[in-house]
Amino acid sequence: MNFYRRRPLALIISLCLFVSAISSLISGNAKVILIAVCAIASLLLILLIEHQKEKLFCNIPRVLFVTIASAMIMCTLLISYVYYDIYAAKYDSLDTDRIRAVVTEVESCTAYNSVYVVRLESCSGEPSRAKGLMYTETALALALGDIIEAEVDFCELEEFHESYDTPRTALLADGYVFTCQTAGTVEVTGSKDSPDIWFARLRDDFSARMSIYLDRNAAALADALLLGERGGLGKVHRDFTYIGITHILALSGLHIAILCGGLTRLLKRLGFGKKPQTAAVFLFLLFYVSLTGFLMSAVRAAIMLMLTFTASVISSGADRVTALFVACGLIVFTCPAAVFDVSLQLSFFATLGVLLMSDSSAKLFSGEKGVRSLHHPLLRYPVKLIRGIFVSIGATMFILPLQWLYFGEISLLSVPATIIMSIVCEALLLILPIHLILSLTGLHFICGRIGFIVSALSKLCTDTADYLASFSSLISLHYPFTLPIIILTVCVIIWMMAKNFPSWLWALIPFGAAAIVFLFGVTAYNTAYYERATLNYMSDSTGDIIAAISERQAIIIDVTDGSRGLMYDARQHLSESGVTEIDTLLLTHLHRRHTSSVRALLKNRIVHRMIIPLPTGEYDKYIADELCDIAEEYGAEAILYSPSEDTDIIFNGLKLTLPTMIMTERSEKPLRTFQISSRGTTISYIGACAWESEYLWDITGDAKHLIFGSHGPSIKKAANLVLSDKTEFICISSEEVGAMLSGCFSDFDGTAIVDNELLIVIDP
Repeated sequence: MNFYRRRPLALIISLCLFVSAISSLISGNAKVILIAVCAIASLLLILLIEHQKEKLFCNIPRVLFVTIASAMIMCTLLISYVYYDIYAAKYDSLDTDRIRAVVTEVESCTAYNSVYVVRLESCSGEPSRAKGLMYTETALALALGDIIEAEVDFCELEEFHESYDTPRTALLADGYVFTCQTAGTVEVTGSKDSPDIWFARLRDDFSARMSIYLDRNAAALADALLLGERGGLGKVHRDFTYIGITHILALSGLHIAILCGGLTRLLKRLGFGKKPQTAAVFLFLLFYVSLTGFLMSAVRAAIMLMLTFTASVISSGADRVTALFVACGLIVFTCPAAVFDVSLQLSFFATLGVLLMSDSSAKLFSGEKGVRSLHHPLLRYPVKLIRGIFVSIGATMFILPLQWLYFGEISLLSVPATIIMSIVCEALLLILPIHLILSLTGLHFICGRIGFIVSALSKLCTDTADYLASFSSLISLHYPFTLPIIILTVCVIIWMMAKNFPSWLWALIPFGAAAIVFLFGVTAYNTAYYERATLNYMSDSTGDIIAAISERQAIIIDVTDGSRGLMYDARQHLSESGVTEIDTLLLTHLHRRHTSSVRALLKNRIVHRMIIPLPTGEYDKYIADELCDIAEEYGAEAILYSPSEDTDIIFNGLKLTLPTMIMTERSEKPLRTFQISSRGTTISYIGACAWESEYLWDITGDAKHLIFGSHGPSIKKAANLVLSDKTEFICISSEEVGAMLSGCFSDFDGTAIVDNELLIVIDP
């Protein structure tokens, strides 16, 4: 069946999805004007085409198509206006208020801070039912269903998650329309039950009962595959991301199809007819999406499956592509911000690629237009493997633009890894429901035996992912020739949709050619550009980060107060530099915010070792213990060094020297310096006011390049430095530091700049 020629509804919904995304970027007044313009334009268009000779479009009358399309687009704009400009916008204007709310989810909880999902009951005494995030700098240990009253400071969504690199649309897509921070005491005044809280408790109960018979990795994988809870995966999730197969962990069509397939086979064996089977599947889907917290990808798959089952009962067949578009359309009409949900986008386009490629490959091997000799029994499994490869390539081709947009890189192992890991995960999905049911009955002997099988399969899955992730399989998409190839791929897809190509297998020709050109370009570009050692310095008000890169590996030196914003900058730089692994992550001191910034890096990149200073007090010990736990969770080696003595670290021909850390009486922040050297080139980092120590200046002041950073105690006196004749380049992090150092540059013949970002080629 051609793509749009016989699918008018899919075409109309495509236009509505596009309009919904665009409408979020314009003001409320502009939306109202667009609704009026759309109404007038549709009337004019109907008058224009009414007397045309050709009466059909997409197999339906043209006037009917324009009428339905115009009505749905206007409804889309109206819903978008109500959601963004009436419902969500009012919470951006709030300041400090007293709220009464119910805790519906614990987003994160550490010894230093907590983030809770709360549903308002009242704000400043006025009733409200909005859902949002509440942040507190203390561990409150709130539980699901707790009713709280607190004074909070509201802030805009972008401001709240600025350091988390999370845009407003992403938070809205998760259903959060406000963010706030506690400004005083939080009082627990009672508890409350509601369907979402009941299902959340049930989800936690199911997870706890399954985990009794499983090891930690197996329990985390079971939670992800069956319940959609991926918070405990840690290294496993990072490995799946690294090899490009996170879609296997996300609850989507694969998971729901296996669960519903098992249910229908069971009902069929029990003698139930087709309609009772369909009714049972519908009830199960409603229960399951509620249990998993209405994850967008799961809701999309459930709606699509419901539509397919309904069509199969009413008629002889169903168009799965149209069902896919209708499912996404219903979700976006209900919540316009869902169009920006990354998991929904990836699920939608991957499923679309799978459907189109599976239909085309099925026709190729069906014997009608394909090769009849391939129907030999001995070729059954090779043919399935070839079809699986086609389907995996189709999914990759359709999500490639999204990977470039959101992640900036792609794994070359995604196609073979999808085929390998899908087999193991499908086996787990068949066993896990049985394991859960038996766990609820308390049959310990049987549960222990099945738990052993689940743990064995989980270990096979995690070990395979770990082995595949050990290869440098990621290729950065920040090469200058990447964007034209992505644009070409998108144009080919759009052109094939518009032209109604009979077989999507033809898309593999330009896609394969683009892949070959891309790989040759990567090889040439890496040879010419990446085979060098570089140092990137990044700074802001919280401190500095140094990324030293050699042979496409990196050492990250964190001299900050744990800023996640700078850690995201470092991640972006690594991606742009084609770095796939981090040899060493070095923390020059301990701060409580390092626990979140370090986790952000380890979730994104393979880190082989993390070096942290020995704690000097009880407070530092808690931070060091949590950092070691994070390192263990993500498979990194944790090494402690003594800041009270000199330390040398060797990395791919680079030598990093950390002199003894010196403290001042007026500040808790240390005077921190270090030096990086390679083949006669030395670069010294000198923290704020570190020049006040003659000892540190004697060690680091003779470098070829000097970086005067921002981290450290505030500057109290002007510097009285003598610059070495070897120094050629000086970078100063801020105007304040520059003013204090201005008197030292009178006889300096090299280059001095004030900048918060710097790239130095160490070894050209």
